Amino acid sequence: MIYPVCRNKVAFFTSYYMTVGNSIREQILLLKIKHGDVGAYAELYDVYVEPIYRYILFRVPSRELAEDTTSEVFLKAWEKLSGGNEVRNLRAYLYQIARNQIADYYRKDHQQTLPV
Repeated sequence: MIYPVCRNKVAFFTSYYMTVGNSIREQILLLKIKHGDVGAYAELYDVYVEPIYRYILFRVPSRELAEDTTSEVFLKAWEKLSGGNEVRNLRAYLYQIARNQIADYYRKDHQQTLPV
């Protein structure tokens, strides 16, 4: 594979991780996380936090709520992954958690605002 010249290494590696998807490096990170490696989780967080946040931001009414929901997504991911759950596609798994968190928000919001 030919890698393009990129001055911003973080942006390059982030986009590389996101396009590779189910890479060997991702599988190694998942294995380390399964065994409680916080450093591996931090690396995973750094790669996915921005796209997950943007995904949530466009679906909820405020930035604060998007930040809180993003935190909840990564907390749930840590709980499940460190607990031994098997994940084939980490990116899809994180987006699924985000979708579920957004649905939970709107479900709870609508339950509170319905007239009795």
